[in-house]
Amino acid sequence: MRPFIAVSIAFLAAAGCAGGPAEIEPVEYIGALKQEFVADARTSGDVLENASEEAIASLGELVPEGATVQVAEIPWKKDTKLAVYLVSPAESDRFVVADGDGSDSFEASERSVLTATREGGNTYEATVTLTLDDGPVPTYDMVVAWHDYSGLELEDGQNIPQPRLLANNPVLEGTVDVNGHEVKVKVPYSFETGANASGYQHVDANHDGAYDTSLTSRETTYLREGDPQPIYRIDDRYVSIKDVDLERWTIILAEHPAEDYMRVELEVGNELPDFTFIDFEGDERRLSEFRGKYVLVDVWGTWCGPCRADVPHHKRVYAAYKDKGFEILGLDDEQSEDGEFDEGLEKAREYVAQEEMTWPQATEESVKGFLVEGLMVRAWPTAILLDPDGKIISLDRRCPPSVVDNGCVDQPGLRFGRLDATLEDLLGSPEQR
Repeated sequence: MRPFIAVSIAFLAAAGCAGGPAEIEPVEYIGALKQEFVADARTSGDVLENASEEAIASLGELVPEGATVQVAEIPWKKDTKLAVYLVSPAESDRFVVADGDGSDSFEASERSVLTATREGGNTYEATVTLTLDDGPVPTYDMVVAWHDYSGLELEDGQNIPQPRLLANNPVLEGTVDVNGHEVKVKVPYSFETGANASGYQHVDANHDGAYDTSLTSRETTYLREGDPQPIYRIDDRYVSIKDVDLERWTIILAEHPAEDYMRVELEVGNELPDFTFIDFEGDERRLSEFRGKYVLVDVWGTWCGPCRADVPHHKRVYAAYKDKGFEILGLDDEQSEDGEFDEGLEKAREYVAQEEMTWPQATEESVKGFLVEGLMVRAWPTAILLDPDGKIISLDRRCPPSVVDNGCVDQPGLRFGRLDATLEDLLGSPEQR
């Protein structure tokens, strides 16, 4: 491993020399990467199907008599999928098998038992080791996950999900010294496109040694192909990831002026900045006109199944609490391209009328910049509950299983029946007048 490197470079042109006034070149921070790929968030996978008799036969003695075998095709390279078999024996633990070395055969070493991620949980993981013929490292341990939905308690409007195998995508992790603080960084990686991959990017912006991986956190961004590199605030410095060099195993952060930082930092206790919007009736309005009420800011779209599932619950709580100091403000996001906003608005208006959603709605065109550059929405629905002073009460963040026992406390719930309980705590029972 290369020694840790932290360099801040600023060059000043000598005063009075030819070429005009002094110029300041951008500051860069150079850090070291771990020389390995790390499995991160699950973002790819496939529905499990029953394996064919021929496929089962190819697994040979790895499959116990009487076991059921399912298969999922997991993408891991462009136009390349890996068949991962889920074997469920009658009297022993489930396990997965995959031809990770590309030998067209299955060895006992390619068998991996599924183990629960936490005691009493329903998520199980196993490791599939992939041989990288042309990679910067010889192998990658891909983590696959399976959810046991037996005994699952469903909310109203929910259906049992289809059984799937999901894969944790590879990331590169490193540490960079930024203004005297060791900052951890994770960068999504693709075996086809390298470090310019779609996926979750994490920067430990508060340098506490851990990542806040919730999608409303200022430490996490989901990048899609073609997205510009996001800027992160580290104390009074503003940086983005400039380059990843796998020959030197280094990562470079570039500094930006403060005015380039557009992100709204969504944290409980922070005030959500005021913004203007055009409602579905064509009137210009502001968030601040709802001061004095509890406001559920709901980022949604007609294309989003979970958003539609929320509608009956929103209608119920709105009817119960709208006269008790509660308001909902919908921010429509139809994923429209420039020039297509009218079509998206028409679709949203039709849906709102059909479902009798009587609370205010902001048009997509009027809030698109705020959603993309300010809130940096990457999950739908995104819900934010504000108090009467406009400060954030909840972002509906749930404690990950890995930190439940470390003092983490779930924020007040904002979806399904959890929203009823939250509003009852704040405003009392609907029957109380």
